[in-house]
Amino acid sequence: MRSRLTFFVLALLLAVPFFWRLDQEEFHGDESHWTSSGQQAYYLATTGRVLDPQWRDEFYFYSQPQIGKLVLGAAQALAGHQGPTPVIDYDWQVLPADNRAGGRVPLDSVLLAARIPGAIAGWFGCLLLWAIASNRGGGMAGPLAATLLASHPLWLANARRAGLDTLALSFGLAAALCMFQALHRSRRSGARWWITAGAFTGLAAGAKYVGLLTVALGGLAVLRAVAQRPHAVRVALGALVAAAAGVLVFYATNPALYGDPVTQLRVSIGFLADQAEGMRHTMPSFRSPLWVAGEIVDRVVWPIGAPTVIELSMHEPLRPGSYGTPVVALGGAVSLLALVRRRIFSAFPESSVALTAAWLLLVFVLLALSVPTWWERWHLPLIPPLALLAGYGLAALPRRCGALLVTAQYIAALALLPSFLNKGFGQLVMTPVGAAVHLGALALTLVTLVSLWLRTRGEASE
Repeated sequence: MRSRLTFFVLALLLAVPFFWRLDQEEFHGDESHWTSSGQQAYYLATTGRVLDPQWRDEFYFYSQPQIGKLVLGAAQALAGHQGPTPVIDYDWQVLPADNRAGGRVPLDSVLLAARIPGAIAGWFGCLLLWAIASNRGGGMAGPLAATLLASHPLWLANARRAGLDTLALSFGLAAALCMFQALHRSRRSGARWWITAGAFTGLAAGAKYVGLLTVALGGLAVLRAVAQRPHAVRVALGALVAAAAGVLVFYATNPALYGDPVTQLRVSIGFLADQAEGMRHTMPSFRSPLWVAGEIVDRVVWPIGAPTVIELSMHEPLRPGSYGTPVVALGGAVSLLALVRRRIFSAFPESSVALTAAWLLLVFVLLALSVPTWWERWHLPLIPPLALLAGYGLAALPRRCGALLVTAQYIAALALLPSFLNKGFGQLVMTPVGAAVHLGALALTLVTLVSLWLRTRGEASE
């Protein structure tokens, strides 16, 4: 009973950063086309126009799958905003006031309704990360990783605005969790989990292709299970069932594929390739995967100050900031150190940490090789593996030191409300509240570690 009450209270606390003053989150220009395309997609789907040519002619329909837009449209319909509407594009070449005057910014009520699905998905993503860590024997790593994700500025900046990324990534986490469940179930009950995992995989890819990067955690676990031989055939068959279910869900929920799925899928994926090549042409430095990898580290892991990226295509030059957070970086470093020096920490879930580290490396490499851009939402898939790896590392620290550091980050994140857009490392630790809680938690952690070290030395000398 105490355990359930603790989970319930912490789950509610994790929801606070996602929903508190959601209507006052700073507007992002991408919200214009996602809200309008969501309303139009929902209108076409609910009026039976699944064969309407607009599915294949409208850029925001054929370039991305439809699940995310349908969810946004449903949320707007529940708020009373539905019916046919033109798809609106924000003009990044002019000032925000001019966009609003030109009708390229959604109404506040429309915006709030469209933001709710992402906020729910962002919150559930934290709970799913908790469940994954618990499934892998992580102990305290689950709640620590969940709190790190719920207080990470980059995750919050995207979850608190109308968009598809957190929705897709959270569906992917659900698919990975179902795969873990299937791997540890009997043949009969496991079949249901494989089908459910496939359905969530289809929803992840159907919301946005990037969702497959969180499904990858489950995929790595499946590959390892097959390589270890016991029940390899059963696992491989289950994975095939999941793949079939995923393809079916992905196709059924994407009217743009009806009629000629192969051609339309090639057009959709080809758009991403063309977009990447256009970015490399605009900024030749992006042609180097090593340069892109360094840029990702600077933007997401830790602000090293290089390489420099300046965006000149907007109405004024913009230098992107960093969303790397010190507690996440520290926890991740502890995990990697423990993998290298296996005897440093007792009861360290080595296999789970190694799997998480492989997931992080895979996502990092794929991002460095695929779409080269400073756009902060493209780096979002790195945050769940970073948070999970950090959760394992902080859970290995003695006497609740990890909990102190994670609590400091959570409080500092609350201090950034109501908006997390363009607020990362600097604001997290440099606001009065953020600096105070981080310094206090760090001081208590150092005192605890030093006292334990002195006690250990004293016992050894005796």
